[in-house]
Amino acid sequence: MTQENTCYLCGAECEVGLMGNHRITSYRCAYCGVYGIHRHAAINHERDETAKWKAACVLAERRLQKLDNFIILPESVGEVLGRPTTTIESLLASYPKTPLELLDRSLLNLSRMVKHPGNIIHIPEDHPTVLFSQTTEELVYVIDQFQKLGYIDHDRNVIVNFTSEPANVDRSPMYLINNGFYIQAEGLRRIDELTRTSAGGKPQAFVAMWFDKSMDDIYDNGIEPAIGTDCGVKCVRMDNIEHNNKICDEIIAEIRKSSFVARAACQ
Repeated sequence: MTQENTCYLCGAECEVGLMGNHRITSYRCAYCGVYGIHRHAAINHERDETAKWKAACVLAERRLQKLDNFIILPESVGEVLGRPTTTIESLLASYPKTPLELLDRSLLNLSRMVKHPGNIIHIPEDHPTVLFSQTTEELVYVIDQFQKLGYIDHDRNVIVNFTSEPANVDRSPMYLINNGFYIQAEGLRRIDELTRTSAGGKPQAFVAMWFDKSMDDIYDNGIEPAIGTDCGVKCVRMDNIEHNNKICDEIIAEIRKSSFVARAACQ
């Protein structure tokens, strides 16, 4: 299926093991995060390197969102071995559908890579999955657009310590890729806009709960008032949303728009 000790999706060296009945291989990748994949799901996409890389980009985003640790199956069936399941097709459906969406989600990924706005960001040229890129040319394009929009700039120490005129400082995208960069105020403003996805600028909370009438009272009299009324956060409950998409894809889309996830456990 894959070479030993390499990630099935991105090809990086990683921890590889077996799960359950040994039909599922587990991976702990620095770029894709923690996931497992069933033998049949892997065989179905073994020769499609573009599909695997796009799936790796989506997994890199989920790793930064702390939404990894799931199992990829030929068909999604809820939970297996205590982990949620998905499919390669579902991951591909989550890949950005437009260039603007790609740029916005890439910028959000950058914001998740730092604990403070002044922290320097380094993107590995050979694994630019957090910027939804596969080649150096694609990576350079994203970095170049962020520069032109004023979202990112050089490490400030490079500018301060440079002895020649500021105009002579190398500001090429490749220089930023090789030496690191930080998010500027304009980038922070755009990140703030992207995280305020619900009406009125309210943050959104995705409520993960059992779709059963017995949970209505808990939601109506406990969860929604505590999160919505007391905290001023928009609650999103999946069975209250009208949609024509696959339920797993819609859940992933709503989680991505949410600032946090509230989990309601049933007894």
